[in-house]
Amino acid sequence: MNTTFKAICIALAIQAVPAASAADFGIIDQSTIADNDKFSISMFTGMLHNTSKELVYYPDGQRLSQLDWKTKVAPIIGGSFNMRLNERLSWRIDAWTRLLSGNNEMHDTDWRARDNAYPYWTDRSVHPDTDLKRAFGFDTRVAYRFATYDSFSLEALAGYRFKKLRWEGRNGSFVYSSFDPADKPGYVYIRDLHGRFQGLGIRYAQWWQTPYLGISGKFDIKRVTITAELIGSAWATGRANDTHLFRDYQSSVHGPRTKMVGVSIRADYPIYQNWNVFAKFDYEAYDVVKGTTRGVEKGEYITSDAGLANRSKVLDIGVEYRF
Repeated sequence: MNTTFKAICIALAIQAVPAASAADFGIIDQSTIADNDKFSISMFTGMLHNTSKELVYYPDGQRLSQLDWKTKVAPIIGGSFNMRLNERLSWRIDAWTRLLSGNNEMHDTDWRARDNAYPYWTDRSVHPDTDLKRAFGFDTRVAYRFATYDSFSLEALAGYRFKKLRWEGRNGSFVYSSFDPADKPGYVYIRDLHGRFQGLGIRYAQWWQTPYLGISGKFDIKRVTITAELIGSAWATGRANDTHLFRDYQSSVHGPRTKMVGVSIRADYPIYQNWNVFAKFDYEAYDVVKGTTRGVEKGEYITSDAGLANRSKVLDIGVEYRF
């Protein structure tokens, strides 16, 4: 993460180079770049931070179980293509995928004693040996520039976004509670069992699909161009698959529409004729999708109320060529 941060600082610090010195390296001003932006392609790399939630509910809506799948500093790589259709309208497509698993962990927490008037968690397991097996995303949008004020412009956005993430949790430790023990039927010994897991225990995957609308503002400050975006959707959909190997359990959940919000900020700096370097930060959040999970446990069909949610941050740097 420190290496990525330093690289971003170096890219942005180029603006401090004196004008005469910059010219020696072939740096040109933004007005010349603007004449060469019919098409542009870019490549980028960065770090993904992600938290996905897997939820199960009692019939009355209270939480029964929650699994938190957390990913830190997973390296990603991606690219984009942009085409300006006319003076105001443009189209862009972006895609990315994970390079390495990064640092991951999973926490599984249950509240199984609510019927006994005990509101706190009863069972918890921690799985630091968790892998992000797959992660990729796709985004396409059109942008319409509806206002220009000197070095500032505004665009309206309409697009579609897709994302998939899949993990595997291995090994770990647990603290469980004993329900209906032989010496006291109907009684609960809270957090009396301690132990460890060995081997692959659970697989989990999420899919998110989101048509969205948004607004983008672009501002030129000397040689640096700052672009900020805000997008939102009331039509996001999510689904998930869950496999617990120790329990011989498989299930899936697909809920109705939910809300998504995303923000991003990007800084571009021209370095050579038709070449830019850039740094970008993205954040997006999906509200909980609630639905019915349907599955099979040891050959028996079961259903329950369930949900899923997602938050992610991406920090990346890249290079862009305009032609």
